[in-house]
Amino acid sequence: MSSSPFGCNANRSLSGYGKAKALAPAPPEPVTLVADRTQVITAQIPFNTKQAGKIRQAMHENVLVNGQRVFIYRQVNGWTTVALDSTEQNPKLTADPYTTLKIAWKAFNDCPFVDPLIIKDANNDNVTYEGIDSLVFDDLPAGEDAPAVADGRNDAEVIMDEVNAIKVSVKEQLEAQETKMAYMVSLIEGLVEKKDETPKQTKKKAPVALNNHEASSSNGTAEVEPVEPTTTASRKRKAKTNM
Repeated sequence: MSSSPFGCNANRSLSGYGKAKALAPAPPEPVTLVADRTQVITAQIPFNTKQAGKIRQAMHENVLVNGQRVFIYRQVNGWTTVALDSTEQNPKLTADPYTTLKIAWKAFNDCPFVDPLIIKDANNDNVTYEGIDSLVFDDLPAGEDAPAVADGRNDAEVIMDEVNAIKVSVKEQLEAQETKMAYMVSLIEGLVEKKDETPKQTKKKAPVALNNHEASSSNGTAEVEPVEPTTTASRKRKAKTNM
């Protein structure tokens, strides 16, 4: 017999029937890392599931190399270690495969929303953490357009390194120009000294017309005045002159 004025059991409430049951926590979800022979690591994480957003956030926050995200999303191949600026002619990776697998293994194993974490090689065989170092990858293409593994530098660090490289190049060019200038100066000074040591040639005087007397003197002969022959008449003139 009900003691409630509403004809209900006093131990029950009408409003109690309207309460929803507490939601059970979503179970963790699997993540698979695929190690391709090309050194590209793919993270197969859940999509459009209850834990997908949390797993993606944990990956962005914890799977890092030098503070940079390792897995980059592309519509074609999903979450991989292919860098944003990678091209077919010049492919690049965000990190080497061994480092990627070890960091991702720890981060996903520590994540409460992930279970299990599976690593597979190119043959679809499972790989343990201890087996990561035993994986074999193909060498990256070599040559002028050889791909480079991203070194984790941020944009500011890359710009500063490029500026410093330009400074070094300019300094080397200036030093080379100074060396050339010093050589040219020494060469010019040597030519000037050589010119000063050369003996000066005396200019020849133009010939001057000489009279008969000067011509005779220059020829080493003195002009001789004519001598009057001694005769009786000349002796008389001389004696008369002396008187």
